[in-house]
Amino acid sequence: MDWQSRFGTGLDYHDFLTKYGTAQHRERWQAVYDRVVLTPMQAALLRGFVRRMKVLCLAGAWCGDCVNQCPILQRFDETAETIDLRF
Repeated sequence: MDWQSRFGTGLDYHDFLTKYGTAQHRERWQAVYDRVVLTPMQAALLRGFVRRMKVLCLAGAWCGDCVNQCPILQRFDETAETIDLRF
């Protein structure tokens, strides 16, 4: 599989939820996102990354595990300029 081309067609967090999530899905993801708060030490660690990282997350808006994990990845992406997250 050509992951590079797949990454290029990926969506950012909000576009992914808009396209594939129902209002109920988006509400559940938002609830988890709102609870995720990085400590100053965690944020500093993420900001210290120097290598560019393309992260392709295979997820379903309906998936319970994704609801609990993907908002955390979004917080990482927002914190570290070197992380480029796509769904």
